[in-house]
Amino acid sequence: MRILLALLLAAAPASTAMAQGAPQLSSDRVNDFQIVIGMLQGGKAADSIDILDPILADYERNYVDEKRTLYCAEDDDEAQLYEDAGKASGKTDYLVIDQGWCFALWAKGYALVDIHKIGEAVPYLERAVAMAPYRAQYLSELGNAYQELKQWDKALPAFTRAAESAQRLPGQRRVNMLGRAWRGMGFTLIELGRWDEAEAVFNQALELNPNDEKAKNELAYIAQNRPKRRAK
Repeated sequence: MRILLALLLAAAPASTAMAQGAPQLSSDRVNDFQIVIGMLQGGKAADSIDILDPILADYERNYVDEKRTLYCAEDDDEAQLYEDAGKASGKTDYLVIDQGWCFALWAKGYALVDIHKIGEAVPYLERAVAMAPYRAQYLSELGNAYQELKQWDKALPAFTRAAESAQRLPGQRRVNMLGRAWRGMGFTLIELGRWDEAEAVFNQALELNPNDEKAKNELAYIAQNRPKRRAK
């Protein structure tokens, strides 16, 4: 079962101007996304796409002439990450927009995975990650899609980046997202035959959350199925 975290969406007026901090979503857009979240949680993934497609089309129209690199910021901390990265690299030709476009891309990708259209989901998730490269939730969802396609060489970097990004999150959200990323890494490492590394990652997940039953189950699987080491 994949984790679905409902984002906390602020109901302030929308802004598309570059400024210190993260632009906010409009109240209408917040309402749309709350409906989408309810559909995804309620097993109506296909229906959610009917709401998401017009939203995605709106963003495409609004930014069709924009030449700068676009990033979606969920909060002021994430907006600061883009500013810091821009200063460090000397690249200032970018614009931070509200999180709505990336959320819609992620949600459509999530919905398509849910209805088993994995190949169609990947471009939406890859674009969400490109526009929100520090968002652990999007990175893990992309890793999950790669896993479904058995593209292990792509899944592992996606989950690794998700784990790195999750480290900056606060409280229980950090536990949830870091645990998910580590479990994704561990599962992929098993498929790659890297049993010792997988075991270490699942142990990390269990240390993070001693009640992580999925990590416990995977460790039991490793114990039962890891190839026997040859005696020297």
